[in-house]
Amino acid sequence: MSRKTGTGLGTPLASGGAMTSLPRLLFSEAGRMIRSRIGLGARPWMRNREVDLLLDVLALLAPRKCLEIGCGFSTLFLPRSLSPDTSWRALETDSAWQVRIRGKATRQGTTVELVGDSPAEILEAAHRGAPYEFLLIDGGPRRQLIESSDGLVSEDGLVLVHDANRPGYRESAIPFDHRESILDYRRNLPRGDGGFLVMGKWNFSAAFDVEKHQAVFRCLERAGPLLSRLGVTI
Repeated sequence: MSRKTGTGLGTPLASGGAMTSLPRLLFSEAGRMIRSRIGLGARPWMRNREVDLLLDVLALLAPRKCLEIGCGFSTLFLPRSLSPDTSWRALETDSAWQVRIRGKATRQGTTVELVGDSPAEILEAAHRGAPYEFLLIDGGPRRQLIESSDGLVSEDGLVLVHDANRPGYRESAIPFDHRESILDYRRNLPRGDGGFLVMGKWNFSAAFDVEKHQAVFRCLERAGPLLSRLGVTI
């Protein structure tokens, strides 16, 4: 599997300060909220900085085989950045949601499967077809999935766990020597949504430019808590 260089198909994020400035980030997130309110585009239910991170990882890996646990608009949006012959397999335990997303997943190579909701059933379904070059854990028994993910991902693949602002996921028994947490101020809020844990069997930090994304997330350390007290979470 060859790796690409550069950023993903989202808004490019430079390593310098201008592109990671707080005003620019606030403007970007305001646009995201407006688009979601008026229904423009099926973008994932994530912050722009999170979507950009995912797109950068996909551009780096250029994977041919992907697994997503917990389907959603990410199932429709993210595979568009990949080669047409890349397979994207999503697992979902909610039957109504699975039917809805499957009905919208018109891209060839994208499948949305309904699986049982017990950890054993989800893990069994996830291991079918392994190893994968890209694994996105955004649902299911995340701690169990994290702890068994070394058997799900290839030697040159990566595992990304969404909502890593929740400390329970970061405290799991992580089976990788190479891992990075990319978190923001929401780790101190009750729900702790958002943020990523990135893991792999290879030293991906420099190739992926982890510091660039950490800088973007850190922009909100002061403004985020203030805005959240005003009822605005960005």
